[in-house]
Amino acid sequence: EGREGLRSLPPRIVIVDGNGNITLDALDWMQEQSVDLIRLRYDGRVQSVFSASGYAADPKKVEWQRKTRASEPARVKYAIPLIRKKIQEALFNLENLLPDSPSRTKAIETAKVALAELKVSPPVSVSKLHGLEGLVAQGYFFAWRALDIQWKSTKRHPVPDEWKTFFSRSSLKWGDRYIQNQHATHPINAMLNYAYALLESEVRIRAIADGYDPSIGIMHDRISPDRHSFVFDQMEPFRPIADRRILELIRTETFSGADFDLQSDGVVRVNPELAKELTRWLSASHSN
Repeated sequence: EGREGLRSLPPRIVIVDGNGNITLDALDWMQEQSVDLIRLRYDGRVQSVFSASGYAADPKKVEWQRKTRASEPARVKYAIPLIRKKIQEALFNLENLLPDSPSRTKAIETAKVALAELKVSPPVSVSKLHGLEGLVAQGYFFAWRALDIQWKSTKRHPVPDEWKTFFSRSSLKWGDRYIQNQHATHPINAMLNYAYALLESEVRIRAIADGYDPSIGIMHDRISPDRHSFVFDQMEPFRPIADRRILELIRTETFSGADFDLQSDGVVRVNPELAKELTRWLSASHSN
């Protein structure tokens, strides 16, 4: 019975945002059993690692990551299912959650053509795959311009005119695409950024718990300790699902200017009370 129990021990124990005490005897026992202890911050970033190797990841899985990213055909083979699923989920949003408009009709057609191309004549490089996905994303978010955003208490909490319609996923203030999306200048983008941040934390925790190195991306190939490219890879199919929760919220809720903080540099942040509601909404939706 004891041997069966030892065989069922996990390769690592992951503590997310925990507190408390652990004895040296417990740490010694874990080392004897080759069980790593990884403590993560609330956002999934590594706080500390206790293992014989001093490394949180599974060497075999890291080797797979490195080998896959070193081969363009292997990268494409890995990336296509992720992008296919992302486009399928975006198509669902277009067909079921976005208002009828010429932009929506065009975006639906673009998504269907892209899915057919992935099946019949898939791209032979990741850059071309990104190009195909980018065309779909452009039309997809363009269709969001038809959204009807409801506001209340506008006399008490006035909202800028540009908040009354949605113009672009990117910020109107910065040139670089990454910075554009990171620094929202519209409430919808602020809510999307918040949803993506929650998704990123969840995916990062899962990747580390499964033994992968979050910094070694395959489709997103920049390697940096501060940029978790593998997490961005794994997030791709789930982004439109996060979008879906925000779209459902826009359809059912009336917002107030007090829900958002317009900073002096034009950046819009979600205020704490709405952030709590979004966290509950997204968590409940995900569990369903």
